[in-house]
Amino acid sequence: MKHAIILAAGGSTRLGHPKQLVRWGDGNLLTHTIETIHAAGTDTIHVVVGAHRDAIIASVQAKHFPSLGWLNNQDWRAGQSTSLRLAIDELHSHWNQQDAILIALCDQPLIPAEHYAALMDAVAQRNVVSAATLYPSGAGVPACINAGVLGTLDFRGDRGAKYWLRNQPPGDVCLMPCSAAAYDIDSPQDELDVRQQTAVAQSPKTPF
Repeated sequence: MKHAIILAAGGSTRLGHPKQLVRWGDGNLLTHTIETIHAAGTDTIHVVVGAHRDAIIASVQAKHFPSLGWLNNQDWRAGQSTSLRLAIDELHSHWNQQDAILIALCDQPLIPAEHYAALMDAVAQRNVVSAATLYPSGAGVPACINAGVLGTLDFRGDRGAKYWLRNQPPGDVCLMPCSAAAYDIDSPQDELDVRQQTAVAQSPKTPF
């Protein structure tokens, strides 16, 4: 089976308002991410929330996502790894050892469902233990890790999934490029850049 964890507990201090609630399409960044990951073929999706929890949950029409669950990270100020640790602690007993677990963020709206699906398929088909997005600096999220392995990892402080992925032996992680992953929303300028990139991608092409 394929499961997804969306890390959405941060306080969005650089942006100045909850990034999870930034308007995007017919909803917001979080609902867009949920819809995209659902379209990628996940069996369940769990969102880890913390800051602005009530407003974020209220913004999502749960009836549209019957496989959606929520996890509340009261320790969200201590860093993103606490959200991943919480998800593993809460969900590991519900996973089978061979399940594929996708780890994603809610602030990369340009990533297509096909990329999420490719990450999960690589692990679900037992070709690799982990698959990650390739950045110029190395492996990163979104990434997918075999449930049996993920359940044994101890994420603390700043050492989250990216730290683990980048410290694996060469060749042990299937790296998949995705140019859209470079666009995330952490600041007001980031939001302008992402919207501009979206407008360019959607603009009609001039025929020759």
